[in-house]
Amino acid sequence: MNEQKTNEKRNETIASLYDEVKAVSQREGYSSTFAFLRQLNEKQLMELSYMFAKNKNDGCDYLQAGICCRCVQPYDAEKSENMLKYYWSKYIMSDAGGSEFDLFKNVYTRAVEYYCTVYETQQVDAEQIEYQLQLCYYTYRSREQWDCAFKMKQVLARYADTSGYWQFSLAEEYFNKETESNDLAAALYWYDKAYDKAADARKSGAAQSRDDILDHLAWNLTESDCETFFHSLLEQLDVGNGDIPIDIKKKKYWVKVRDNTIKKIKQRNEISLTDMRESTSESATQQE
Repeated sequence: MNEQKTNEKRNETIASLYDEVKAVSQREGYSSTFAFLRQLNEKQLMELSYMFAKNKNDGCDYLQAGICCRCVQPYDAEKSENMLKYYWSKYIMSDAGGSEFDLFKNVYTRAVEYYCTVYETQQVDAEQIEYQLQLCYYTYRSREQWDCAFKMKQVLARYADTSGYWQFSLAEEYFNKETESNDLAAALYWYDKAYDKAADARKSGAAQSRDDILDHLAWNLTESDCETFFHSLLEQLDVGNGDIPIDIKKKKYWVKVRDNTIKKIKQRNEISLTDMRESTSESATQQE
C-alpha cells in the first residue's frame, strides 16, 4: 500500500514537472528550460524525457525529450548521448509538414533545429548532421520503407553531403532505374554535383559516368531531341522539382554543355553524310 502511494506521489510529481517544463518553454524559451531542468535529478529527467516522447494527449515532443536527455549528461554522459540521438532521429522522421516539394528542406531544417537547440549552439556541425540523417536513411531501409529511404537520400544529397558520396549514390539510383525521361537528366545532374564535391576516387568515377551519359546523348539523339533534353534540365534549374533542385549558378555551365553536345551531334551527322557520299561514289565507280 505504501509502495502504491509512493508511486502515485512520484507520478504526480513528474506530471507536475511536465506541465512546468512546458510552461517555461512556452513562456521563456528553451534557454530557461535548460536552467529549470538542470535543477532536477537523473531519474526525474529520464522520466520526463519518456513522458515527452510518448505523451498521447499532447502528442510526441521529441525535441523536449532530447533536451531532457541532454541534461542527463552530468550523471551519465553515454546514456545522455545515446538517448538524445535516438530522439533526434525520431524528431527528423516525424512529420515535417509542408508539401512533398518542400519536404527535403523541411527535413534538413528539423535536423539542424534539433542539433542547435539540444546542444545549445548556433554553430552547425555538418558532419554530425550528415551522420544523423544517414542513420534515418538506414533506419528506413531496415524497415523496407524504400520511398522514405529514397527521399532521405535526396535530403542528404541536397543539403548534407560533405564528401560527394550521397550525390554519387543518388545519381547511380537515377541512372539504374531510368524509368522516366527525367531520370537520365537527374542522373547527369547529380553525377556532375558529385564531381564538384568529391575529392577522392569518387571524383573520377563521377566524371566518367557524367561524360558517358553526354557521349550517349551525342551519339544517339537528334539535334531536336538534344535541345528538348537540355531545355527540360535548364528549366528545372530555374524552378526545381523533386529530382533536381533550383541551381541558378550552374545554368551557364549546362548551357555550354548543351552547346558542346549539339556541336558533337552536328559533327557526327557530317561524318555520316561524308561516309554516305563516299559509299555512293564507290558503288557508282564499281558499276562502271
